[in-house]
Amino acid sequence: MEKVKIWPIEQPLPFNPRIRYSVIESKTGYYLIDHDRDLWRYFLPVFHCVIPEKVLKINMPKFKVDSLLLDKRKTKKLKEDTTFGSGIAVLISKTLGPVLIVPILTAFIFNIPNFLYFIVAFLIMICAIILRIKLSKSAKQLITFIGEENMSEMKMWIVPASIFQVIKSLLFVICGLFGTIMLFVFLETDEVLMILLAFALGFVGVFFLLTLHVLLMHMAKYKIKILDQSNLN
Repeated sequence: MEKVKIWPIEQPLPFNPRIRYSVIESKTGYYLIDHDRDLWRYFLPVFHCVIPEKVLKINMPKFKVDSLLLDKRKTKKLKEDTTFGSGIAVLISKTLGPVLIVPILTAFIFNIPNFLYFIVAFLIMICAIILRIKLSKSAKQLITFIGEENMSEMKMWIVPASIFQVIKSLLFVICGLFGTIMLFVFLETDEVLMILLAFALGFVGVFFLLTLHVLLMHMAKYKIKILDQSNLN
């Protein structure tokens, strides 16, 4: 099996394709992987390596794909300069932050009964799901941007490069589950700050879990094996 690099899409576009797509760089060319293609990936992100993946081979020269979708220098620099924690902080502040303003202000200004906190928590979870669906649908514009005529469908195995990478992925999943569970830990307390923490962790946790299958592709190293076109059906 061949070790490959998996790149996020970094070129500025009027929509955000990173939430749904990644680019696999192989010796045989570039392949576009759609992480939202199957619903089960949201719930079983660590099992993507045991099921052959349908991908789209980008039938374009490498230099053209680089200029159209990738910014390898920027990606490498971000990996060197940005820790996972600070990356999540940027995600919250730029993408998710505005959604948290209403429940935070509500908790500070109004002394509402505890059971209403659970209603707010439920609404926060719904907001996270709606936001994730909206971003995913917007990202689908990438297919039109590249051009369906420039892609062909095929199958490949995508597996972690080592046992260490498997452990790393599992720990990543556990952290996401822990963040989501924190939504319910402090909701019955009388401490406003604890409740705010629960709201924040809950929203980020739900959004994190819905994006976990995408993040896993960039947190670990992988190997691939391209299958025959005859195996597609």
